[in-house]
Amino acid sequence: MDYIANLKIGAPRALKSPGPFANWSKDLGISRRVAAGLAKAVNIGLTLACPAGLKLELLQRRLVAPSEISAERLQVARNFFHAFGNATARKFVRKIMIANYTDAIMTHHPRAQNLDRTAIQKKCELLVNTIFRRLEDVSSRPEFLFDVIRTMGRGTKDRESIWFPEYQEAYVQYKHTNKQAQRDKILFPHIVGNSLVDIGCGGGDQVADLKARHPEQLVRVAGIDTLDWRTPELKLKIDYYERDFSKPGTASPEQYDTGMALAVLHHVGNSDQALATFLTGVKTAVKTRLIVEEDVLITPQDLARTDIPGLEIIGDLRKQQPQLDNYLNLDQATQKAVTSLIDLLSNSLSVGVPDMSFPFGFRTLSDWTNQFAANGFILRKIQVLGFQKGNFNQSCHILFVLDKTA
Repeated sequence: MDYIANLKIGAPRALKSPGPFANWSKDLGISRRVAAGLAKAVNIGLTLACPAGLKLELLQRRLVAPSEISAERLQVARNFFHAFGNATARKFVRKIMIANYTDAIMTHHPRAQNLDRTAIQKKCELLVNTIFRRLEDVSSRPEFLFDVIRTMGRGTKDRESIWFPEYQEAYVQYKHTNKQAQRDKILFPHIVGNSLVDIGCGGGDQVADLKARHPEQLVRVAGIDTLDWRTPELKLKIDYYERDFSKPGTASPEQYDTGMALAVLHHVGNSDQALATFLTGVKTAVKTRLIVEEDVLITPQDLARTDIPGLEIIGDLRKQQPQLDNYLNLDQATQKAVTSLIDLLSNSLSVGVPDMSFPFGFRTLSDWTNQFAANGFILRKIQVLGFQKGNFNQSCHILFVLDKTA
């Protein structure tokens, strides 16, 4: 009934426009004319089989009555659909989601050797096409975005059954084991001193894992976040402080030799002042070094710079990562649209946290380096990670290794 109800919603619009039929015909492997006939038949069937009140209830349960939404969240939805309206960005994201999900499942599934890659790719195509079809159906009604997102989130208790078992099994293995090992190889070489704090740490799994792998060096570790999101089994293993550095005057109760902020700063805000306030708070937690991982826009002017240590490898990386090469050929506005779509969809669907802040505060490489300098940090080097193979959700990542000046 759930899928039938979804067809019913698209049908009235579809009678005037071929858009939804094109999606259904691709999903079901039938012609557009047959898809149109199917949708019309479903509508007639619902009309004959359902009392008017029940039929209306089916529609309301889907799209007619949106949940209450604040002005701030409504603006997020409008910004998302503005990015979604960029046809080049939408095509790019749809394509890489299918490719990334397929590769990630074949990489991280505990029984990957027994899986048929072609079959997994078809399941990923159906999953991503379903997500995009649902978004297209509400693209002109941004107030419904988060209602639709919540029905599709992987971690939602009453989610629709669009996430197939192989995805679920691979994602658990990736999140709790493989991703932490991958992050350890990237992060540990840049850590200085014997204490480490993860700012915006979520459950605290990454900083706890680093301590477990390097107990002789990392004597003291902690996590800081706006709320206590700790994974239950970590409550006695790491220190944890609830602090919101986006609020002026907020300070950490302790300082640590190294701090890290992984995919955090673009959630702080999209203004220089918001970033400055947050970094002021961060400096109260960090003695020497700050490691930042961010989703970065890279312009031709950025690529021409010769004063950023580590940027010189990007030419070789483009040859290894076709997705990075394609991304770098996009204009800045389309890069931002791509990154905005990936950010909200990955956090809301795969990770399952649609209620986090989405100011889409993405910046160019030069803008990030300028902001770090303006807020008391020296750039030691960058590590261009790009679209990291094996990650479920990929975007153009760069690791910034910074030292505090004061």
